[in-house]
Amino acid sequence: MLGDRSRDGGRRTFLLSRIVGAVTVTGEIVDRPADATAERSLADLEELWEKQTATVRVDPNSDAETRLLKRRGTTRTDDGSLTVHWSDRYLLADELASFGPEVEVVSPDSVRSLVRERLTTLIADHEGSHSA
Repeated sequence: MLGDRSRDGGRRTFLLSRIVGAVTVTGEIVDRPADATAERSLADLEELWEKQTATVRVDPNSDAETRLLKRRGTTRTDDGSLTVHWSDRYLLADELASFGPEVEVVSPDSVRSLVRERLTTLIADHEGSHSA
């Protein structure tokens, strides 16, 4: 996490599922802040979820529309798009990509890029694998 140490020193919350490489034990001891509790972590995640939204267009009456409208906090905008809340853009991108052509990410660009990346990888992984 050397890159993280160079940041502003703010709090960080990491998903264990995102640790994909080897872990190196450094022996360095980091003092945990006194207010670093499960309750505080949940409150921080809730605050993050509340302020981060993505706007998506969905096919009417599709599985994507049905499922996304059932997500907590999802609202429909005047133009029919959906506003969905998220705390982790990678998890949101996984979810949105799973709907395939039923969803188009309008914003933010970071989520749109991640969805496009996942769909491009999916296509590449399956090229030439169809049977005649």
